[in-house]
Amino acid sequence: MADFQPAFVAILGDLVFDGNDKNHWNHLDSTIKPLRETPLLPLLGNHDYCSNTLYLNDQVYCNNNRPWQEFHNRFPLTTSSSVTTWYSRIHDEQLGILWLDSNYHRLTTEQWELQQLWLQKTVENWESDPEIRGIVFLAHHPPYTNSLVVSDDEYVQSTFVPIYCQARKSLAFFTGHAHGFEHFVRDCNAGNSTAKKHFVVTAGGGGPRPTKAGNKYPDLLEGLFQSPRPFHYLQVSLLDESRGIRVQAHGIIENGETNVRLLHEFEQEFPG
Repeated sequence: MADFQPAFVAILGDLVFDGNDKNHWNHLDSTIKPLRETPLLPLLGNHDYCSNTLYLNDQVYCNNNRPWQEFHNRFPLTTSSSVTTWYSRIHDEQLGILWLDSNYHRLTTEQWELQQLWLQKTVENWESDPEIRGIVFLAHHPPYTNSLVVSDDEYVQSTFVPIYCQARKSLAFFTGHAHGFEHFVRDCNAGNSTAKKHFVVTAGGGGPRPTKAGNKYPDLLEGLFQSPRPFHYLQVSLLDESRGIRVQAHGIIENGETNVRLLHEFEQEFPG
């Protein structure tokens, strides 16, 4: 990955197994060392908050503040506030990118609603800004997945997906969590029109990968790979003449294989 010399690396959460365990964060440090010369822009997954948690009044309380401290100490570029766990960046002065905190049960109701208002306002501003040509959404929990281990995330569906679908400039919604690799193109009901939008589950960077999946949603990758889906990462680049984006999945298909190969790719042009 470092050989591509990316402008930055976005990580879709679950950097560690237990955010309360300092040893897990120390292990992360050694794992990402080859990329330390590259800006790393992660978002929080459920494991990053904490693994051993206490549920109370539909909220989750970690045993201590270590997950927050460990995360923000390592990634100061993510946000200007230790309270806000969502943020945005503009790449190459034309591509708006949104890092969202989809951990509904880890946030207070006030935090969740504040994030929703921020998201709506940010997208509205970018939609009206002629310099911004396209918008990409990033979150940990997938709104849609064929996984038999985790389910569609209803809070992402009800809060983030409508904003993504209604945005004329939205290009792709990338998520993790489901320990696999899936690509859906779904009809989005946006006002009086229907637009087809990309939803990609890119969670094949580590952790156990399930050997079976359901078929609730048509998956463009079905039949291309044997189970489990391959270890992989995505490379997103601008098309020539800034026409849109190209998404390429690079990875390892067979266990024990060391050659990283191109697994899948698609393009999405900026709206006219």
